[in-house]
Amino acid sequence: MSEGNNQARLFRFGMFELDSDTGELRKDGKSRPRIRDQALQILIMLLEKSDEVVSREELRERLWPADTFVDFDHGLNTAINQVRTALGDSAANPKFIQTLPRRGYRFIGPVEMVGRQNVAEGGAENNGRSTEGHPMTQVHNSTANLGHPETQVHDSAATLAYKQPVKGLTPAVAAEMRSSILSDPRDLPAVRKESVRILFSLIQLMYLAFYIIFLVRLRFAEAVLNDWGRYAFTVLMVLVLAAAIGIPVRLYLLTAMAFRYQGLTGKFRKLFPFLLVLDEMWALTPFLCVEQIGMGLAIAVAAALLYLPFSQRTLLLMGER
Repeated sequence: MSEGNNQARLFRFGMFELDSDTGELRKDGKSRPRIRDQALQILIMLLEKSDEVVSREELRERLWPADTFVDFDHGLNTAINQVRTALGDSAANPKFIQTLPRRGYRFIGPVEMVGRQNVAEGGAENNGRSTEGHPMTQVHNSTANLGHPETQVHDSAATLAYKQPVKGLTPAVAAEMRSSILSDPRDLPAVRKESVRILFSLIQLMYLAFYIIFLVRLRFAEAVLNDWGRYAFTVLMVLVLAAAIGIPVRLYLLTAMAFRYQGLTGKFRKLFPFLLVLDEMWALTPFLCVEQIGMGLAIAVAAALLYLPFSQRTLLLMGER
């Protein structure tokens, strides 16, 4: 990026927009809690070098001068975590900031950088229309230069993962991007938050009802499982433990949704591996009632329950669009 660091710019990436002059971070046009100074400078530096590796030493030289006596590693890790929290990102499943062990960090999302002067001129000339068509607008997303000579368009690793090998990524990482079976937020439609709240809450209430009914009719479940032979007691204890763990988890998710907890989507994604195991195991419970409801209905209900963990994740991601 050829522009000087002292020039005020707007960075646009995903649903976010960052004003480098004021430090204001917006998501879908709405202001987000302010990022602290060092974390803000790190984010700006990563955006300036979109898709390039920014070494820990570069960050030290820019933010912690040689005569500053601080625990650099702790300070840097804390600042990076603050940036990730503000963006709803995670080190394990990064959408924006990728950690390269012993090397540094890289911003991997598509970035559009617009000079604030260009934004003002574009707004006046286009009578309020988007500045994306302005000839001085630069879209940064680092793999190739395309289009108009005054407009630099760089497709990101995520954008080109399906087209060609991505520069700077190992074949294994590129293959993982191509083969992911889970929904990506960029692939999902936007849905009204109220609809997401209602549907997500109904799913939690359904699970709560299943857990409570199972525990109330524990003797019936024990009688059915007696026909399963020597594994009956083990299966029963696993299901009881699943219900005992599931009740507080569902109550937490219901409360979080009712009071609109900030960052619920990120928290759910961290819980997702655990909930997936819990819910996929619970999906087998309809077979306890196979004599009452029939094998066909038991299979249909089990299939629906197998899908529900993924539907919850997808619902929350759509609500964030």
